Amino acid sequence: MGAMGAFNNSIEKIGDYLNEHKKVALGIIIGLALLLLILIIGMLASGKKTSIPSTLSHNQEDPFMLPQNTTVTEDYYYSRTTGEKWDEEQVNQWFTIPGTATVEELGRDNDVLVQEILGAAP
Repeated sequence: MGAMGAFNNSIEKIGDYLNEHKKVALGIIIGLALLLLILIIGMLASGKKTSIPSTLSHNQEDPFMLPQNTTVTEDYYYSRTTGEKWDEEQVNQWFTIPGTATVEELGRDNDVLVQEILGAAP
């Protein structure tokens, strides 16, 4: 018996088995059909993805690029140079002196954090 005869014999045995066990054959066919359907849906879903154009490049020497929306307000800064020290106007605008309750709460939070770190230390 050659290779072709062994192949035909195997196909015949598989056919006989499936004829005797029709529920198994139906389950295999349904499983393969579902697998094929999932693969087709996956290929269609991943097939069309938009990509960022690679021709757009920007470096620090280029002029600033505005955001795409049109809601840019006057408070939007292109860039801001900061000095080493705030002047009085900046202090009044940006710095708030924390209250006693805030400092105590921060101290408690820091104590908890230290205990978490040191708690497992030998």
